[in-house]
Amino acid sequence: ALLVIDMQRGFIEPGFSVARIGFPVERLHAAIEPCRRLLAAARAAAVPVAHTRYVFEPGLTDGGVMVDLMLPDLRRENALVRGTPDADIIAELAPANGEPVFDKNRPS
Repeated sequence: ALLVIDMQRGFIEPGFSVARIGFPVERLHAAIEPCRRLLAAARAAAVPVAHTRYVFEPGLTDGGVMVDLMLPDLRRENALVRGTPDADIIAELAPANGEPVFDKNRPS
């Protein structure tokens, strides 16, 4: 199986939450094309594919220590909230019909 982990707009695209906090999201751009090729090969070989998203509920009420102590700027930026463009998987790696997406609110 192939698991595509947290390839979301909020983590990767300029102007979205993680970039606004000040993280150098452009460093992740180099990973997009290799992931895209791997994803295409997995699909062509009928290898099962699944995706994960790092998402929070509105207000980041489920953010716990990550939001409260480690990265409080996530709350300020309303980062990775379920159902917002910030939490969407980037278009280049979007799930195909039938590929499951597992939401989580912790980095493990």
